[in-house]
Amino acid sequence: MTADLVMKPTNDLVFKALFGQDSSRSFLQSLLESILQTGITNLSIVDPVIKIQDVSDKSPILDIKVLTAENEYINIEIQVAKQTYFSNRSLYYWARIYGSQLAEGESYTRLKRAICINFLDFRFFPDLKFHSAFQIQESKTGLLLTDHFEMHFIELPKFGYAKEEVLQEKNLLYQWIYFIKYADKLSVEDVRHMSEPIRNAYGKLVTLSADETLRLRIISQEIGRKDQQQRMQDLIDDAQLDGRKEEAIETLREWLFDFHGLDLSPYEQQIRRQSLEKIRELRQGLRKDKSLVIRDLESL
Repeated sequence: MTADLVMKPTNDLVFKALFGQDSSRSFLQSLLESILQTGITNLSIVDPVIKIQDVSDKSPILDIKVLTAENEYINIEIQVAKQTYFSNRSLYYWARIYGSQLAEGESYTRLKRAICINFLDFRFFPDLKFHSAFQIQESKTGLLLTDHFEMHFIELPKFGYAKEEVLQEKNLLYQWIYFIKYADKLSVEDVRHMSEPIRNAYGKLVTLSADETLRLRIISQEIGRKDQQQRMQDLIDDAQLDGRKEEAIETLREWLFDFHGLDLSPYEQQIRRQSLEKIRELRQGLRKDKSLVIRDLESL
């Protein structure tokens, strides 16, 4: 398969299909270890993808939940569309994962660490590097309140290392981020120089990319997103047009009274049916004789 046909892991459907299957556990573990900078004994995927047909853009959440052998919960998600309040959303997801560990009446001692890892395909924190990690600390002394909370943000657009640097450094985290960001542009030779888990992930991605069902769902998703963006832009354009039209009418009202002592009210209903260009044309026509201005208004 040529590189231009390899799907992008930055697409949330592809990301879920790539990392959310039981067969993905070995390289998913490598990805998590590179981010958390700690070893993971073993992990299981909560509600794994059983078959590609299960991956759908109709799902409200496309995150991946992992339970480690140490009974730690890890939630992984990739977010493509910029959201101003994404940190609040991620905190809410963390709270749901953490709070869902206990049944009614169970002791708080049963609570285990919960970690959220967010890949963002947009810039979020202006003054931080591409990988930021948050914990709960006392504001003056830095004393850690608990290690049960941990939240990571990986801002893909901030990762600016060139391919040659990534391959030369042998930094596993850098290789993983480069893979997630540029997998569709990698050559077979590039992949050969990467770590074994990433080579396995690339092989899985190539297989997924040949799946016509997933490809069609991604196309449908992209069309839906573009349609939504266009609808939002149309609403903005309409609002801006309405504002400009209202401003033009008010200017026409003032000029009509100042230049000719005429009240716009008898003609206002007809004027509001006109286009912005026509209203501006009427405004320019106020230079004419009063009788001609009245004729223009009555002809609407």
